Amino acid sequence: MVLILAVQTAAPHFITIREMEFPPPVLHEIPYNIGNWHSSGDEALDHNVTEYLRPDEYVLRDYFDKSSGTTVNLFVAYFKSLQNAWGPHSPSICLPGAGWLIQSFTEESVDVRGNLPVTPIGNLPVRPVGNLSASPENLPVRPEILPVRPEILPVNRYLLEKSGQRILVLYWYQNNRRIWADESEGKFRLLKDLARYRRSDISLVRLVMPIRQGGMNGEFDRCVDFAKAVFPILVERFASSN
Repeated sequence: MVLILAVQTAAPHFITIREMEFPPPVLHEIPYNIGNWHSSGDEALDHNVTEYLRPDEYVLRDYFDKSSGTTVNLFVAYFKSLQNAWGPHSPSICLPGAGWLIQSFTEESVDVRGNLPVTPIGNLPVRPVGNLSASPENLPVRPEILPVRPEILPVNRYLLEKSGQRILVLYWYQNNRRIWADESEGKFRLLKDLARYRRSDISLVRLVMPIRQGGMNGEFDRCVDFAKAVFPILVERFASSN
């Protein structure tokens, strides 16, 4: 495991490949009204956090469900390339670093059958190896379906506590090619994408919901409901970055 982590950390710094040019997903166009959930506007990351993460695009909002009195915080950070010193910072590290104690952790599979958009996800251009000067419009096209198992959304589920407050955190990683929760596989998958597609873009999608007194099960169900509602919108946003 130590060797695997060392390779994951070192590989992007020893391998430099010119990546394709493509527009980032326009995350601020995510609707303010998603089903029963409503947001009053965008929030800004703290300047120090922005300088530390340096996302190419992000959105940070609170969504409120009036019928249940529940609030969920949505944070999506998009990084165009991992061939630099910046990238998504795992909530499993940054939240404990901010004083939150992990009470439990599981990886869940959320059933999203029927939640994906009907429109095709799109095709990815594949740059032939050894032909780094070819323009994107002249590249052959290989169809790629998102996600690999579109009926399942894998998420990391954390319950954390700090000074008597508890929060539920769901998060996963997503781009226009696949979705995953297992962080140990992420960089290896992106290295394959770098070789095959000449791109290593990645997004962290994080949901945070305060837990009311005795409401753990209800909060998880409501957080999953929001994940199901926002998921097809994210699929469309990431597809637009082809």
